[in-house]
Amino acid sequence: MAKHPSISVVLCTYNGQQFLEEQLNSILSQTCLPDELIVVDDNSTDHTVEILRSFCEKYPIVHLHQNAKQLGAVKNFEKAMLLAKNELIAISDQDDIWHPQKLEKLLFNFSENSLLIYCNSVRFTNKADFNVKPNPKYVRFHGRDGRKIFLFNTISGHAMLLRRKLFELARPFTSEVMYDWWMGIIAAYNGGVDYVAETLVLQRVHGSNLSINEKYDYGNSVNRNKFKQMVLEHLYQFTKTPSMPDDHKKFIEKLFFLWKDARNKKYSLRLFFFLMKHRKVLFAFKKKKLVFFSNLKYSWWFSTN
Repeated sequence: MAKHPSISVVLCTYNGQQFLEEQLNSILSQTCLPDELIVVDDNSTDHTVEILRSFCEKYPIVHLHQNAKQLGAVKNFEKAMLLAKNELIAISDQDDIWHPQKLEKLLFNFSENSLLIYCNSVRFTNKADFNVKPNPKYVRFHGRDGRKIFLFNTISGHAMLLRRKLFELARPFTSEVMYDWWMGIIAAYNGGVDYVAETLVLQRVHGSNLSINEKYDYGNSVNRNKFKQMVLEHLYQFTKTPSMPDDHKKFIEKLFFLWKDARNKKYSLRLFFFLMKHRKVLFAFKKKKLVFFSNLKYSWWFSTN
């Protein structure tokens, strides 16, 4: 195979002894082997560090860093990416499994001007199966119109390959917004986002990470209010996106104002009409036969407290 651009894989660990070895082996078995695997451990209390040290001894590209104090997942990933030395960075969770050709396929499909490319990923519990096809009703974002992910994100950190420029534009990471969502927005307005419609990551669901399997029931007022508060915090951060065109800047500023105003009202007719007017952009994450009624339902839910 022809020489490929150097890639840094960054992996953050915390008490991940149960599934860590399988994920490390899947990274180290890539057809396009990374130049380095940076692992930052966030003060594990189990045998995670012992496992990592054994891999460091066996594989020179594995480099272990241990935090003096616990940083938490978001800041830990930021530290790991700061330690990465290469132009291309791939993010890994400690308990997933990568398809052997994940990095190769992402590299092959990475446009020259895009700052980020990602693939499909599926959740699993016991049986690992890369033959699972993406849900045809779930539209993955790609391109340069970041408005399509203002409300619903389809980009996961564990599925992405990014250019260092994107990381530099996105840092410092903040707890106010999910770092992968934030980088997706920035990438959209600074070159674009590419997507590979293949399942190249299996995201393991188990007792220690059951939160990833939680789904918002927007019809439930408690869950809906949690979601609306999260979106409010995200929209505020998105108003700071570098290189956003003026018309999109005005769009998100108005959406943020209406969304914030609606939080203090029983019902916001202005937000409802705004969401419906721009439904094809803001609700572009799903394909449905009766899409108008689906958009009507979402607009009603998000305009009502």
